Parts: sequence; structure tokens; C-alpha cells
Amino acid sequence: AGPSPRAGEESGAQPLRTLSSAETGPARALELLDEMRAEGVEPNGRTYGCAINACAAEGRWERALELLRAGRESEKGDLGLPAYNSALRACERGRQPAQAVALLRQMERDHDKSKQANQRPSGEGGRGGGGLRRAGGKRGEGGQG
Repeated sequence: AGPSPRAGEESGAQPLRTLSSAETGPARALELLDEMRAEGVEPNGRTYGCAINACAAEGRWERALELLRAGRESEKGDLGLPAYNSALRACERGRQPAQAVALLRQMERDHDKSKQANQRPSGEGGRGGGGLRRAGGKRGEGGQG
């Protein structure tokens, strides 16, 4: 008997292959996001965050801010601080300090709205926040909470 078939080779399946960096890099991440949206799949906050990070890697600040805006407006777009940090990095790499300052001001406004929404009694005012989340999933600033 000959050698046993490798994973992915049995029953006529295509053998596994290694993807090139062109197929997995930032540009591909953005293509995948566009494909999702075209197919009617609404990206979640993490998906938007990854796409914004891909923009930052290439200094594509305009696309990063567009995606940040879309993620904020999306029902599933509960963006965390890493998405905002990536957008800031995209502004930095794109040499857009005014855009970075405007984004920081927007973050402050979002945080203030989130604090106000969290202070309302239960049953008043929608989703209960919608502001920024730290990477650990808790709302608030850099401290505990």
C-alpha cells in the first residue's frame, strides 16, 4: 500500500496551501469587509475594529474614519477603544493631526453620553450606553469599572 493521503487530499478535496501576504494582508481584510457588506452581512464591532486596524497599517486615515463612523452607526457596531486607537494611528500615519484631534473630541463626547445613559434608571433611554468599551469589555475610562 502506498503512503496514506494527507489532510485535505482524501475524496478529491483540494490540498491545503499557504496563503501569500497579498491574500491575508490589510488590503484583503478590507476586501473581505466590503464582500460581507455586499452580501448583506452586517459586520460587528470586532470586524469593524480589524478593518480599521488594517487601514492604520497602511495609513489610510480617510477609510479608517469612514469605517469608524459606519461602525458607530451600526446596530452591531459596539466599537471598543482599540478601534478608536487604530483610527488615531491611521491619522498619525496619514499625517492628519487635525483629524486625530477631532476624533479625540468625538471620543470625549461619546464617553460623556455613555456616562449619562448609564446614570438613567432602567427602562429610560435605549441600549444603556452605546459609548466606548475598553478591551476587557467594560465601559468606562482607564480605571476600574
